[in-house]
Amino acid sequence: MTESPQPKNNQNISPVKSRKSWRSYLSDISLVIVVIAGGVLFIFVIYLQRAYKIPTGSMESTLLRGDHIITVKYFADQKLNRGDIIIFPLPTDREKDFVKRIIGLPGEKLEIRQQQVFINDQALDEPYAMHTEPPTPQPSPRDDLSPTIIPDGYVFVLGDNRENSFDSRMFGPLAIKDIERKVKIIYWSWNSEEGTIRWGRIGKIPE
Repeated sequence: MTESPQPKNNQNISPVKSRKSWRSYLSDISLVIVVIAGGVLFIFVIYLQRAYKIPTGSMESTLLRGDHIITVKYFADQKLNRGDIIIFPLPTDREKDFVKRIIGLPGEKLEIRQQQVFINDQALDEPYAMHTEPPTPQPSPRDDLSPTIIPDGYVFVLGDNRENSFDSRMFGPLAIKDIERKVKIIYWSWNSEEGTIRWGRIGKIPE
């Protein structure tokens, strides 16, 4: 009876894998958390913020053609203020996004007389408004609006370039539920006519 040969120098013995330390597991878990948190934050920021390019002069001189703006999502429970600059789909063509300024709030009486806006019978101070033409001799839809009570759930919006803007004077008060975003900052501005960067506008907060 022969004996089986014994392994020499433990050559046939499988090595036992060393266990990870708790610090290694903690490091792995931390990495996973960071990756997940980064992804969630990225989606959150993209959802909240969106960039637009201003294609027309209806908001001059607050927003110029070639301004690139950052906007934030508007939520229904947020407060709206007179002067807020907002993004919304055009009521008559919802494929187009418009940018205008809130002038009248729900429940207010708004009137326009010879280009002057009145809120609750008080003349509104509008340092942002730009007029490129004088008022028409006779009342006109562009320069005049009879007293109007803005319904609940609506705001009245105007472009700052008053003689070159399609706004609530034409399509009526805007439903608050249609407001999508608020304008926050100009992050880039390109003057296509001169082929130059408007350095002084970069980082500017439209007011």
